[in-house]
Amino acid sequence: MELRDCLNALRLSGVGTPHEIIVVDSAGSPDVAKTISEFPKIKLIRSQSNLDAGTARNLGVKYSSGAYLAFIDADCIPCANWISAALSALRQGAYMAGGPVSDILPDHPVASADNICQFSDLTPFRPQGLIDMLPACNLAIRRESFDRIGGFPLALNIEDVFFTNRVSSKWPGLCQFVPEMHVAHKGRSTLAEFWRHQYRFGHQRGFFGFRLTKTQQNIGRWRIAVPMIVLKRLIYIFQRIAAWNRNRFGWYIIISPLIVYGLIGWTMGFQLGCRRAHMIKQEVISA
Repeated sequence: MELRDCLNALRLSGVGTPHEIIVVDSAGSPDVAKTISEFPKIKLIRSQSNLDAGTARNLGVKYSSGAYLAFIDADCIPCANWISAALSALRQGAYMAGGPVSDILPDHPVASADNICQFSDLTPFRPQGLIDMLPACNLAIRRESFDRIGGFPLALNIEDVFFTNRVSSKWPGLCQFVPEMHVAHKGRSTLAEFWRHQYRFGHQRGFFGFRLTKTQQNIGRWRIAVPMIVLKRLIYIFQRIAAWNRNRFGWYIIISPLIVYGLIGWTMGFQLGCRRAHMIKQEVISA
């Protein structure tokens, strides 16, 4: 089970560093409860109704007691010093920190394509330095900063992008990429899952206009823009691979058709999001 692997790795990562581990079961799954019973020191928070990711993370924070917070997903495996690396970065002055996200299944074409479409900015050889957005599957933050931001926004697929961007905007220069904070992530392994995953991300980006100008959001709703958007994102991803993940460059060339497939899914969702946002604006104007 993915959760068991994650918790075993976390337990090893925390050796020598005082910490608590909290698992939020967002749907009251008996499998989760059974797995947690194997780890008597881990606190389980259960919900009888499904929770979105942001609500689940905020609930976990509510039941935590530490001055520093670290977030990871059940389908991730942290490196041996993940907890200590996160704690060190925050104690040395960072308000928020995160690190590389690599593949649990490095030879699985679909899972690898899904991951690089999401995490091209977080490849293993990126040097330490400032960063403005991080995924919640590999994120550490001071509790005080978390509280001042107000926690994760609710009912979003890219809640971590919104949250971490708010943190970095409020405290520019205090958010760090830490290469030692390495986690491996299990990407979606079927074409249908891959498409839906990317589609949802694209839709949220287009609908909320995240980091988009009004012109970009208007252009984004037209089908004629699909090739341009896909090509722009493809170039961006391979630039990051060339800069920070050259040893895998040949592999990504081989699976580039799958990467394009995922980018088309993302773009289709993006266009629908842009169109819906435009329709709502027109209705408001008409009213």
